[in-house]
Amino acid sequence: MSPPMVSLEVFSTQAARRRPFRDDQWQRQCPCHGSLYDPLNGKAYQGPASLQGPPSNVLPRLDLEVGANGDPWILPPTWDPRKNGIVEYGRYAA
Repeated sequence: MSPPMVSLEVFSTQAARRRPFRDDQWQRQCPCHGSLYDPLNGKAYQGPASLQGPPSNVLPRLDLEVGANGDPWILPPTWDPRKNGIVEYGRYAA
C-alpha cells in the first residue's frame, strides 16, 4: 500500500496568512494583494490574481508524501508550468 499524497501550494511573495473562512474551512490569502486561493487546488477565486489567465492564477505546489513512520517528505519538484509550477509564474491546474 502506497503512502497518502498531499500537496502544499507555494506563495511567491510573503508567507501566506491562513485564517478561518467558515467554521469548517480555511482560506489562503496573499498578504500583498489580498487574492484568495482555494486550499484544495491553489486556484485564485477572488482578488487580482483571479482576473489573470492560466498559469498565473494558480499557485505552484509541492507534493508531500507521508513515510511509513508518519514523517512528511517533500518530493523533488519538477519546476514546469504543467507539473509543480514555477514560483512567481504559476502552474496549469489539472
